[in-house]
Amino acid sequence: MVQKEFCERILLQRPGSTHQAAICICCAPAIHQPYFPGAILHSDELLGWNSLHYDRKQKEFLLGRYAAKRAGANLLGRDRLADIVIRNGVFSQPLIGSPAGNNVQVSLSHSGDWGAAIVFPEAHPMSIDIEEISGRSGEVLKDKLTAIEQQLLDEHFMGNKSTGYTWIWTVKEALSKVLKTGLTTPLHVLEISSVTRKDGDLIAQFSNFPQYKALTVTASYFVYTLVLPRRTDGYINGRTLAAVISGWTGRGLSVFVYALQFLRSDPGLVGIAEGVIDVLDVVDGLLHIHMAVAVDMHQWIDAADLLL
Repeated sequence: MVQKEFCERILLQRPGSTHQAAICICCAPAIHQPYFPGAILHSDELLGWNSLHYDRKQKEFLLGRYAAKRAGANLLGRDRLADIVIRNGVFSQPLIGSPAGNNVQVSLSHSGDWGAAIVFPEAHPMSIDIEEISGRSGEVLKDKLTAIEQQLLDEHFMGNKSTGYTWIWTVKEALSKVLKTGLTTPLHVLEISSVTRKDGDLIAQFSNFPQYKALTVTASYFVYTLVLPRRTDGYINGRTLAAVISGWTGRGLSVFVYALQFLRSDPGLVGIAEGVIDVLDVVDGLLHIHMAVAVDMHQWIDAADLLL
C-alpha cells in the first residue's frame, strides 16, 4: 500500500490572474499488491496494466496513475479514483479524463518506490519530473552538455556531480514534457541558460524557452523538478512550492524507505527493515528522524538521532 503521501492544492499567481492546480507525491513500496489495481484503475486502465509482463513496469504504471488520480481527485472534487482515467495520447503523453469533464491536463513521473504528478488547467501548462540521484544521468549527459551547462554544473555541484547531472536531467525532461516533445528533442535545444539559488533551491531559466522556468528541490536522495511559466509563483497554504515540497520530502521516513530498496536483496534483513518502517510510520509527523544509511546492500548503520 501507500507508505507516505503528500497531496495538496496549489495556488498559481500571475500578474493579473490566478489559477488552481494540485500536486501529489507518494511512496508506495507495496503498491503492486493484488487488490490495489482494482481499487484505483478504470476498466480501460486495467486492460493496459494486465498487458504488462514485468513487475517493474506494472509498479511504475500504478505509481504514476495513483499519484495522477490523487492529484486529479483533489482538483476536480472526485471521491472515487477509478472514476478518473489516465490515457496516453499519440505521443504517449498522459491525458486525464473524468465525468466532470474539466479542461485539465496532467504530468506524471516515477522513480523507484516514488511517484509524482501534477494536475493543472489547460490554460496554465506545467510539468513534473522526479529522479533518484545516481550516476546513470551522468553517463548519458556528460558528453552532451553545452558549455554554459558545464559551467553551471561546475559552479553549483562541484562536490556532487551525481546530483548535478540528475538535476540537469530532470530539468530537461520536465521541459520536454511541457513542450510535449519528450526527449526526442535534441538536448542542446533544451539548454539551461542560468541558475539562481533561493533558500537552497534552484531556479533555472532556458536559452530557447524564456517563457518557462524550472524549480528544483533536492531531498532524501531524489531530485524533484517542476517546470511552469516564468511569471508564475506557486503557493501551498501561503507557503512557496519549494518550501513545502522540500519540507515534506526531507522528512526522515523517506530515508528509511530508500534504505529498504537496498535491504530487499537480503531476506534476513527485509523483515527487520519493514518492521522498523511500520513503527516509524506511526510516529512520523511527531518526530524529526535522521538516520545515516549505508549504501551497501547488507549494512544498515544504526545512528538514529530522534529530536522532538
